[in-house]
Amino acid sequence: MTGMTELSILRACAFLFAAAFVQAQDAAPLAFEVASVKPAAAASNTRTVMTTDAGRISYTTVALGALITKAYDLKNYQLTAPDWVWAERYDVVASLPAGASEKQIPLMLRALLAERFQIVMHREQKEIPVYVMTADKKGVSAKPSNRSAGLRITGSSQGRRLTGATGFSELATTLSAILDRPVLDATGVTGTFEIDLEWTPDERESHSIVGMKVAAASGAGAVKEAGDNPAGASLTTVLREQLGLKLDPRKSPVEILVIDRANRVPTEN
Repeated sequence: MTGMTELSILRACAFLFAAAFVQAQDAAPLAFEVASVKPAAAASNTRTVMTTDAGRISYTTVALGALITKAYDLKNYQLTAPDWVWAERYDVVASLPAGASEKQIPLMLRALLAERFQIVMHREQKEIPVYVMTADKKGVSAKPSNRSAGLRITGSSQGRRLTGATGFSELATTLSAILDRPVLDATGVTGTFEIDLEWTPDERESHSIVGMKVAAASGAGAVKEAGDNPAGASLTTVLREQLGLKLDPRKSPVEILVIDRANRVPTEN
């Protein structure tokens, strides 16, 4: 892959990020019919549950950072905020107005967050580290698949395992969540492939993978014991050896949202 091609990919991704952000900022305000926002109980389970059912949303033990990224359609790395924005947890219950659709929930969340948390924010462009995913010198070695099963990640103290059948674009999105850094698919390869990767996490990986279901390792999907994987292979190693893919570090301009000020305690309902 030439440097010019990689540069074009990075510029295209930066444009898409910026366009999505501007659309989110310029959209007309829309509000929930009724909404309750309260700090989660101190003894509450730290597991976040976000559901939408019959014109009603229920978010339990959710971080303000997760609400902001959902409201503005951002990845975690596109949000710069105080640490407490991810540490403090809240319970949110709200009813959609008549005729509103689930697609309008982000718009309503923006209005709700501005009202209850008095958020002051601005946007700016920032160069951040990314990974560009390309084919290894020997070419892609992933096994083609005629099924599409999505991806499922399981984890244990010994490591992690990613299984399923998907395209490289979707794989890059999943890797972004695992590595907590944007992964851009520059393979140019289409189609669906079998994915079964097992590796030992390193310091680059996110400890909590937001937006992904991480199941406890058991049964057929379990991560093997350390003795079964003596090399303790890293994610980048298994990507190269099993799929013929490599991750090259780069820097790319990305539009980010900066939280200048927000109230830790939301205003009363």
